[in-house]
Amino acid sequence: MNQNALELNHIDLSNNASLQKYFWNQLFIFESVTYINVGREDGTYLSVGRLPNGVHHLGIVDRESHTYTNYEIDLKTNKLKLESATPNFNSVIRPWYKKAIEAKATSWSSLYTYLAPHPGISIASVEPIYNKSGKTLGVFSIDLSLSGISNFLRTLNVGKTGKIFIMEKDGLLITSSVAEEPFFIDTKRNKVTRLSVLESNIPIIRSTAVFLKKKYGENYQIDGSIQTEAILEGEKQFIETTTFKDSYGLDWLIVVVIPESDFMEKISSNRNTTIALCLIAFIISTGIGIFLAWWTVQPISLLNISSKAIAKGEWLNTIELNRNDELGELNKSFTTMANQLKESLETLESKVKTRTNELNNALDIIKQDLHVAEKIQKNMLSSGFGIIEGIEVNTKYKPMQEVGGDFYNIKEISLGYIRVIIADATGHGVQSALVTMLIKSEYENLSASMEDPSILLTILNNLFYTKYAFLNIFFTGAIIDIDRRNKKIIFSFGGHPPQILL
Repeated sequence: MNQNALELNHIDLSNNASLQKYFWNQLFIFESVTYINVGREDGTYLSVGRLPNGVHHLGIVDRESHTYTNYEIDLKTNKLKLESATPNFNSVIRPWYKKAIEAKATSWSSLYTYLAPHPGISIASVEPIYNKSGKTLGVFSIDLSLSGISNFLRTLNVGKTGKIFIMEKDGLLITSSVAEEPFFIDTKRNKVTRLSVLESNIPIIRSTAVFLKKKYGENYQIDGSIQTEAILEGEKQFIETTTFKDSYGLDWLIVVVIPESDFMEKISSNRNTTIALCLIAFIISTGIGIFLAWWTVQPISLLNISSKAIAKGEWLNTIELNRNDELGELNKSFTTMANQLKESLETLESKVKTRTNELNNALDIIKQDLHVAEKIQKNMLSSGFGIIEGIEVNTKYKPMQEVGGDFYNIKEISLGYIRVIIADATGHGVQSALVTMLIKSEYENLSASMEDPSILLTILNNLFYTKYAFLNIFFTGAIIDIDRRNKKIIFSFGGHPPQILL
C-alpha cells in the first residue's frame, strides 16, 4: 500500500510531516503492526510505532546530524517527550535495509530481537523503493512482533503434556508452547542473544532437537511433513515435524512432540468410564424394578388416580384411606396439600391478572415514548431537499422499527459543492438510535471540512472509537462529495455497500 501510494503521488518520500500522518493512520488500521518505517538512501529515517503498554513512538533521523531521536507522541501525533537520542544512525547499513536492496523485491528480514521496548523476537516485511529510472530511493519496512505466536501456542492443549516449538533451520528457537523466552538478555552489556533449541531449558525440547539433528543433519534437512518415533527422556515420544515456507523467504520448522503415555492415559480413562457407566446402568435398572413393584401396590395406585384428578382441576376428587399406618398419614398429607394448592392457585390467578394489567399499562407508556422518539429521529434526519445547485434530491426513510440506527444528510458545504453522508449503526431500536445521535454529533463538527471523504471517514472513525469503544458497537458509513463545477464525484465507503447508481 505504501509503495502504491508513493507511485500515485499520494505521499512525498521527502516530507516527514505528511509521511508521519500517513503512517499514523495506517497504524490504527493494522492492529498487528508494531512499527511502520521508511529508510532513505541518504541515511535518514522515519518510523511510527506502538508499544505493548499503549504508548506510541515517533522516530526520526535527520540529514544533518544523523542522530536517531525517539519521541513519545499522543493520539494527535504531538510530541510529548524525548525518549532517547542515538548518534551516528544510518538506515542504509541496517540489516533490514540491506536485505531489501539485496532481494530487490518484497521479502522478510532476518529475525531479530529487541532489548526494549518490545522484548522478544520480531520480523520485518521490507520492500525497496525505486524511482522511474530505477535508482534506489530507500526501503519501506513493516515491523511485526512474534509474541502473538507465543501467546497462541500457550493456549493450545497438545494431549496432556505434549509440546510445540518453532525453530529456524539453523537451530535457533523462534517460540514454543511453554513459558520459555527464546533469547538471553545481558543487561550488563545491553545485548540480547537468540537461544538455540539445543540450549533450551525444557528437557523434551532439547532432546527432540538433538534427535532431529542426528537424524536429518546439521541444518535439519526436512521438507514437507514427517512423522517419527523416538525414546526421549526415558519414554516413547511421537514427533511430527512440518516445514513452513512462503514465497517471501520464510523457512521454519514446526515440531510437535507428544509422549505415548498421553494416549494410554486416554485409553485407561475410557475403560474406567465404561465400567462406571455399566455400574450406573445396573443401579438404574435395579431401581426401576423396585419402583415398578412399589408402584403396583393398590393404595399408591389410588393416590395416583387422585393426583391426576387434581391435576385436571377436580379438587373434590380425593380419596380417604381409613388406615393408621404410613399410607394413611400420606393420604392425609396429600389431601391437605391439595386444599392448599387450590387456595394458592386462586390467589395466583388474581395476582397474574393484576400484574398483566400493570404490564399492559407499562407497554402503552413505552409505545408512546417510542412514538415520540420516532418523531424526534425523523425530524433529525434531513428531508424535503428539492433542488440543490441544479441537482434534484429525493429521500425516503422507512425504519424496521419505530427508531433505528440510520443517519443521512445532504449539505452544500460550498458553492457548487454538495456533501452526502449515509451511516448505519448495528442493530435496531433505541440503542442504535442513540448511537446515531453520537455519529451525527461527531459528523456535524467535521461536515463543513473540505478534506477528502476518505480522510473524513478515517477521522470520524478514530474519534468515535476513541470516545465510544466501550459501547462494543460499530457503524458503517459512506461519504460522497458532488463537485458541480468540476463535474466530479468523490466518494469513500467505510464497510458500507456501494451507494451510487450510474
